[in-house]
Amino acid sequence: MLFLTVLLALTLSFDCLGAGFSYGIRQIRLPWYGVLIICGCSGLMLALSMWLGSWLGQFIAPQLVQVLGAMILIVMGVYMLGKSIQELVQQQDADEALFQWTIAPLGIVIQILKEPHRADLDRSGMISSKEAFWLGLALSLDSCGAGIGMALMGYSPVMTSICTALCACLFLSLGLFGGARIGANISYKKIKVLPGCLLILIGIFRLFL
Repeated sequence: MLFLTVLLALTLSFDCLGAGFSYGIRQIRLPWYGVLIICGCSGLMLALSMWLGSWLGQFIAPQLVQVLGAMILIVMGVYMLGKSIQELVQQQDADEALFQWTIAPLGIVIQILKEPHRADLDRSGMISSKEAFWLGLALSLDSCGAGIGMALMGYSPVMTSICTALCACLFLSLGLFGGARIGANISYKKIKVLPGCLLILIGIFRLFL
């Protein structure tokens, strides 16, 4: 269980590696407190989704809980894999919004964009705490569905969220380091299919074992 917990945490934190590469290549600074905010968002969002999954599990027949949790992981894996393949094939516009929320009375438009470097909204060359918060939410969106499935299979929300936050910190740091030095020679999009594949494999493993 511990091995699978760490493996899932690594899988769910993989987008942070891409964000780090994106910043490193473009020489965008991510202060230490920005790293903590992003990692904290990743861990907190996963914990909330897992607690939701634990609550939902009370209303599901015990014999179906394991199967449903595994199926959710498989579905999330297929979704993430399909999204990664689509980005590779179509080379989608970097400026297209992943999420947009308009507060009409205040004239505010909040956008979370597909390309991580777009989180530098003020073009200052450094990610502020506010920008890091929104980026952290964007990077943790895909993990919410998987978190529900993991909770149904009996994974600890506290342990898993802590592992995910630590893995996010590790991947961000590696991405920043690698992007600044060798990022121009690495195609992150080609290895972005790995998290989806891993989720599918883990879901299948837990479904039959």
